[in-house]
Amino acid sequence: MFRRGRCWRMKVIVTVPSSRSGRLSLPPDGPTRPGTDRSRLPLRPPQESSMPAPAASVRPVHPDTDSVGSADTSSTPAPRFSPSLRGSPTSRFARIERLYKSLGRSANDLPPDPLREVRRGLLLTGLGTWLALTVHSLLAVPSREGLAPAEEGLWLAVMAAFALTLFVAVKFVERRSTRLWLAALQLVLALVGNALLDGNSVLAGLTLLVAAQVGLCLPVGLSVLWVLAQTAGLLSVFLPYWSVTDAWAYASGYLCFQLFAVTTTRVALREAEARGRLSVLLEELRITRALLSEASRQAERLDIARDLHDVAGHHLSALSMNLQVALHLTPDGPARAPVERADHVARCLLADVRQTVQGLRGAPDVEFTRDLKALIGAVPVPVHLNLPPDLRITCGVRAQVLLRTAQEALTNVARHARASQVWLTVGQADGLLSMDIRDDGRGAAELRFGCGLSGMQERLESLGGTLHVHTERGAGLTLQARLPLRGPA
Repeated sequence: MFRRGRCWRMKVIVTVPSSRSGRLSLPPDGPTRPGTDRSRLPLRPPQESSMPAPAASVRPVHPDTDSVGSADTSSTPAPRFSPSLRGSPTSRFARIERLYKSLGRSANDLPPDPLREVRRGLLLTGLGTWLALTVHSLLAVPSREGLAPAEEGLWLAVMAAFALTLFVAVKFVERRSTRLWLAALQLVLALVGNALLDGNSVLAGLTLLVAAQVGLCLPVGLSVLWVLAQTAGLLSVFLPYWSVTDAWAYASGYLCFQLFAVTTTRVALREAEARGRLSVLLEELRITRALLSEASRQAERLDIARDLHDVAGHHLSALSMNLQVALHLTPDGPARAPVERADHVARCLLADVRQTVQGLRGAPDVEFTRDLKALIGAVPVPVHLNLPPDLRITCGVRAQVLLRTAQEALTNVARHARASQVWLTVGQADGLLSMDIRDDGRGAAELRFGCGLSGMQERLESLGGTLHVHTERGAGLTLQARLPLRGPA
């Protein structure tokens, strides 16, 4: 809102309910990634309303000191993330780059720095101007014909040195003081080259390039003083070879050109600063939106987790207890084996529900290799497993999605494929997790996605992955799942 000509900043506040330690871990890339710095939102106790209230602010938390599910609820204030228009574009881009790193995103995701675009344009224009003036001096200046070979070589060296210092100053140097020293060196080289050609007025155009660089480094007042000093230097070069009137006329003309170059550079700089502030602010707002979206999704996950635990978990526990009683009451006989199998299935379902609840709460306890081997052991079809020895999946959510994909695929093989063998290969390369499952079953002439395949595809796509299925009649079925190691979870 606005009041008395002042702008009051509105801060984004997010709170969601939780039955865990009071913190919510935000997954990678939308907005964090596993194995990198994470951002969390302090949450209210579960008995309170889940409506947002001004009780917390988005803040980065380091994974080494705050782990998922930790009981540490220290109230030590953390740096707040709030978009601000303060600071120079360079400092703001440095701040947004630090924020990107804290969210696990690379600097390549940053918007382009408009200041670099200004310098790139200055470099291209400057080198083009230098080339045009040098070629003109070589081809159309009569005074060059009177130069001795040594003087001509010196002049060429001076011109080459000017181009080199221009390139280095605009392309590579970031410190303002160093760029100013290089600009002063270019001015000296331009005056020396001009003097070697007896005050060639065309070659004095190199001072415009120096003035443009100074306009990027100094405020307007100091830039004007620099231009006046350059013009005095030009006048001292012109006077020995030109009449006083001509020397002052050419010097005043180049003074106007230099002031125009400074003004143009300052206008481009202000426009770049405005675009820089706008682009950084848009990135900050985009990150804030991602944080809010993730907080909303996590709140829904927690609600589903509580319902699963309280309803399905309760009934499965009661079923398992009744089956245990039935086992004690059932003597040895043909009825005992089905009851034992039913009890085993009930226990497995209860374990799956608990694991699903943990996954929805953001901290699934998954040991991928162990759980995959246990899953394969329950399949009636022989499975040839190929796992790399250095396979390591640090994100529990991704490990769980791959396990569910393998479970559904192996279940389909056992039910429908009539296969005698299955080959399951898991790999990790180029930032991707891969799982290939192939059987020698009957296959199908036409592939139709049912609930199982659709569920696998939806799970993978929710984490940025893909699912490809290929089948032919009599040639079995091949399933290829790909999942990025880092990304939204």
